[in-house]
Amino acid sequence: MKGSIWLEEPAPSFGRLDGDVSADVAVIGGGIVGVTAAWLLQEAGARVVLIDANRVGHGVTGHTTAKVSSQHGLIYAQLRDQHGPQAAAAYGGANEAALEWVAAHAGEHSDFRRRASYAYVTSDSERQKVIDETRAAAGAGLPATLVSEVPLPLPVAAAVRFDDQAEFHPLKYLYGLVRDLPEVYEHTHAIQVGEFVRTPGGNISAEHTIVATHFPFPDRSLAFARAHPMRSYAIVCDIEGELPDGIFISGDSPTRSVRVVDDKLLVGGEGHRTGTGGDTEERYAALEAFAREHWRVRSVDHRWSSQDNVTIDGLPFVGHMTPFEERVLMATGFAKWGMTGGTAAAQLLADLVLGRENPYAALFDPNRFNVRVGGPRLIKDNAVTGARFVADRVRHRGRRPLESLAPGEGDIVRHNGERVAGYRDPEGKLYAVSPVCTHLGCQVNFNTAETSWDCPCHGSRYAVDGTVLQGPAVHRLETKPLSD
Repeated sequence: MKGSIWLEEPAPSFGRLDGDVSADVAVIGGGIVGVTAAWLLQEAGARVVLIDANRVGHGVTGHTTAKVSSQHGLIYAQLRDQHGPQAAAAYGGANEAALEWVAAHAGEHSDFRRRASYAYVTSDSERQKVIDETRAAAGAGLPATLVSEVPLPLPVAAAVRFDDQAEFHPLKYLYGLVRDLPEVYEHTHAIQVGEFVRTPGGNISAEHTIVATHFPFPDRSLAFARAHPMRSYAIVCDIEGELPDGIFISGDSPTRSVRVVDDKLLVGGEGHRTGTGGDTEERYAALEAFAREHWRVRSVDHRWSSQDNVTIDGLPFVGHMTPFEERVLMATGFAKWGMTGGTAAAQLLADLVLGRENPYAALFDPNRFNVRVGGPRLIKDNAVTGARFVADRVRHRGRRPLESLAPGEGDIVRHNGERVAGYRDPEGKLYAVSPVCTHLGCQVNFNTAETSWDCPCHGSRYAVDGTVLQGPAVHRLETKPLSD
């Protein structure tokens, strides 16, 4: 079965950074935030250097459901109640403006299509929540309407519809932007950000640095303590019969996200905190069961997972990394809505670099803290992190030997008198690496569906040989010798 359907798009190729370079702005991260910010800054006359640790667009942007919408589930009533009606209107306005920017720059190449978007509930007991959401969204100036039916083959108690939303092919769109950038380097990971950006192949000196790495690895903002990572899953099915007309997200549990891509059905959901999902194969099975319950499924052709961060107060962190170093900027915490949220972030970052006013700067400031809204969540999230730091070491003590692993199995095991993260591949080859995340020392857990080691504290992910797949970690897991 294939991975993300978006990654089938032929990608432009860029070389590694080899030697020192200089620029007005260094952008770290080749996803929707980094590429859009680089494009905007170059259009304004700045010299920009963009680097990515792997391939441009192959991170979170290449594993999205690719909805381009200001409807982010049932969020506006919550924003209104927690932050006030002006904040809810500003959040909606930022995302509507981002949607229109994408529409203006998508062109014919990116499969951009306008769609109605629906957030629905299936239980009558949840209907009032949708009514309240419709009022809050309409009050925020959004194109919201309360409806009792949606074009899906399942019973719905109520839904809020947003008109004139959209969907697209995220990599066709992103590659259209990145081809306009003159200085892009792939397979170039940043190790340190300070007076310059340090990479294994050379240094980048720049007046400003934008850290658009999904999670800011030089985390002087302490974002790791104010946001937590969430994974979610998607499948693409070939079905018989009529495809749904629109884009959809359920507002009750379990979350189900639905849209159409290439005349096939995309179903997403099954979110959980990274590193705590149990047998992640069951996540894909649950999505397939939902699809088969409501459609005649011929086959499941693609499946993939992705990750995003959720902040303690429900708003992204976008802006200066700390109040004391205005030359380093960051963006994270889009809560799985990065196509518009990331575009809005890029617009804000570009304005900050260029010294221009932006109406959303205070709302998304990474250095904000609302004790009433964020305080309880801060305590809860970090209590969970602390509990994982201790409990995983107790629960996974590694009593069984490395050699006991079956083909395709990964676990915390014993080897040469110490605890290791062990894996045996389908051909029988053994791998042993340190089980301690190189970010802040939590113990990693094995992700069965993705064949990776995932950190439950801050979301770093590693391949079975210890290579970093996803930050904030920048250093690999230590390799353990297989012989005495």
